[in-house]
Amino acid sequence: MFAYVGCYTTPDRRGKGQGITVYRVDAPGAPWQHVQSLVTYDNPSFLRLSPDRTTLVAVHGGRSAVSAYAIDWTSGELALLGQADTKGRNPVDFCFTADGKHILAAHYSSGSVSLLPMRPTGLPGDAIQTIEIAGQTGPRGADQPAPLPHGVTPDPTGRFLLVPDKGLDVVLVYTVEQGVLREVSRAATTPGAGPRHAVFHPRLPVLYAVCELDCSVQVFDWADGTLTHRARVAGMRVETPGALAAEIAISADGRFLYSSNRGDDSIARFAVAADGGITLLETTKLPGSEPRFFAIDPAGRHLHVAQQHSDSIVCFDLIDGALAAPRVVAETPTPVAIAFFGV
Repeated sequence: MFAYVGCYTTPDRRGKGQGITVYRVDAPGAPWQHVQSLVTYDNPSFLRLSPDRTTLVAVHGGRSAVSAYAIDWTSGELALLGQADTKGRNPVDFCFTADGKHILAAHYSSGSVSLLPMRPTGLPGDAIQTIEIAGQTGPRGADQPAPLPHGVTPDPTGRFLLVPDKGLDVVLVYTVEQGVLREVSRAATTPGAGPRHAVFHPRLPVLYAVCELDCSVQVFDWADGTLTHRARVAGMRVETPGALAAEIAISADGRFLYSSNRGDDSIARFAVAADGGITLLETTKLPGSEPRFFAIDPAGRHLHVAQQHSDSIVCFDLIDGALAAPRVVAETPTPVAIAFFGV
């Protein structure tokens, strides 16, 4: 297995990295072995594998570009295929449509989403459609000055793409039909929550949105393109001033949900009930700081955290869902995204 780590590169983001660092993972939970440090365009801030698993795609924070890299299946090394224009400022997340023919990118700074075509070569083309998001902003003033889309999540059927918007306190739902992007619905979180990223339960029609501004997870019921808000659950038992939630993930069996809290530098663990409801079990402190991103490895036995301000990746064993035995498995400057590739 290989791990790809996107690192901030520019001074305005306190970046110290070169671009994307490639590691070989010889055994789950073992120290990562350095393979390649690839100098890339600025701030590869979110990474995803193409559906056919031949290409790694990155969006570049603070810019308006998406890059694609061919993956050498033997060595894990990357080679740049090219770049495309997302036609929006600061793309922070993206995902592929179910048929692999398009990418939907969310732009935090321009408050827009764009649809890009995927060419047969594995390289995205320039955006063919951009939608400026509109709506009433949330009550938190400077923290919610405008639409601030921050994530893109496909639904389990592949028919819909969901975009949490931190500025509007909503999760927007889109479809792509015959190459045309269209909004079909939106649902509100509690005011001032600031939804950032979202994940579906692996079996139930339930969506969980981690909310940056109040460090909560909000639960929605899902039916045929429509979300219905069910509950708000705090991600910390005691509020930490200045804390900002960042990432969310769920175990493959659907029993446990996790979210990260920057400022508090912790990972929250929730129990998931049979109906999809959640209860906070505990928060686990990190040995470093600024957990902007974390991911469960493909085997489902370890949780890896990109500690942005500690220049390291820390790994936890998952013991019946609980985080245990933290250790640093890799050191790389300002890591903010991880993608795993198994061969």
